[in-house]
Amino acid sequence: MNKQKPKVKKIKFIDQIKQQQLTDWKPILRPRIVIPILFVTSILFVIIGMVLLLQMRPLLNSSIRYDDQCKGLKNCEITLEITKTMKKPVYFYYELTNFHQNHRRFLKSRCDSQLRGEETNFHNIADCQPLKSKNNKKDKKYIYKPCGLIAWNTFDDTYLLMNMDRNNLSFTSKGISWDSDIGKKFNNPKEPLDPSDETVIQSNYTDEHFIVWMRVESLPKFRKLYGIMQEKDLEKGKYIAKIENNYNSTSFQGKKSLVFLTTAWTGSKNYFICWTYISTGIFLFGVGIAFLIKHLVSPRFLGDLKLINWYND
Repeated sequence: MNKQKPKVKKIKFIDQIKQQQLTDWKPILRPRIVIPILFVTSILFVIIGMVLLLQMRPLLNSSIRYDDQCKGLKNCEITLEITKTMKKPVYFYYELTNFHQNHRRFLKSRCDSQLRGEETNFHNIADCQPLKSKNNKKDKKYIYKPCGLIAWNTFDDTYLLMNMDRNNLSFTSKGISWDSDIGKKFNNPKEPLDPSDETVIQSNYTDEHFIVWMRVESLPKFRKLYGIMQEKDLEKGKYIAKIENNYNSTSFQGKKSLVFLTTAWTGSKNYFICWTYISTGIFLFGVGIAFLIKHLVSPRFLGDLKLINWYND
């Protein structure tokens, strides 16, 4: 009498995960597979690096430091020179050095719900320490709007750019912040804020200059977008920058500069990423050659029992 084999119950996929019984695949990395992969990857990296390099070479970048020229002055004018015509759109940045926005105490000192325009009280703005309210009072009317170190230290220098005939250049601040920030992370409170109130640091939470400042940077030297020249090219020549010098950079021994630049689909001029791709490609190519020489001179055969110590014993 033939015995029927017991049916093996198929284990569900979720049960395989729970019981750690998933089928696996362990590829054997043979030299004939690894060496071509290294060569192909190295060529791709070099090509990407060269493409980025060619895209960034035509981009223009012009900067001028002004804190030393405006030292001790509330209002000042500086002359800057554009050596080559910049094609529109031209991006206008301010640059700060030696300012550590990424310090944990600084970047944590904010209340996102308050910045979204939601009603807050003294207890749910704990992260804003040490600048929560005037004289640390718990009444709602004494809460800083917005609270926290980042908002308190908002960059407030202003700029007016003119040609040598003192005609203003048209720069717009519309579109300098991220779309994901406007209307989602930053909204004005329901009740309008009075700018003359001592507790009001920023009366308009949707101001794009303010939104750009609130997006903290990772390095002590950084640039933040201030305006975009969209209508005309920035022609070669000299220009005047009329500056309202409000922000104190001497307290942290920093420098302030104006920066004008053009961009491509790869972003602004940044040779670091270009040479990173190229150098990585060259390194992988060298590793591939080393592996190839090793494989040709003294190849290791797959499944060679002579390489097993206990087998030889």
